[in-house]
Amino acid sequence: MTSPGLPRRRSIRYISQVRCPGLAHTHAMARVHSDYLTCATAETCRRRPPVETMGWDHVVEVGYHSPGGELVLGDAMGGSRLPNLAFLGKGDYRIRVHYHEPHWEDDTEDPQQLLIMVFPGRDSRTVVHRERVRR
Repeated sequence: MTSPGLPRRRSIRYISQVRCPGLAHTHAMARVHSDYLTCATAETCRRRPPVETMGWDHVVEVGYHSPGGELVLGDAMGGSRLPNLAFLGKGDYRIRVHYHEPHWEDDTEDPQQLLIMVFPGRDSRTVVHRERVRR
């Protein structure tokens, strides 16, 4: 439930990879609205799964290079972390993020939903499978 004083803004959503010069690691970020609950599910696949957009408000896929064999997602505010998603060790992966908005205008505890799919792939392009839908 949100408090009456919180702004009713649309979430800022994107996924990107940030390379740190001189460091052996990179960061992938999927940003969501911080004032609402978020339910995140992660899946790893040995092959590229079919693209499913039905029921999702935004679906984006990016390339990710894991030089150290780690791809760990967590809450930037210190929450829990998911297990290592670089299941094949170091190398190139694709990350597909599905996003479903909560019902912004009512006071239910309807969370934002993320489905994060990780699978092997060398393509470094960002592909938007479903443009952001504004409700």
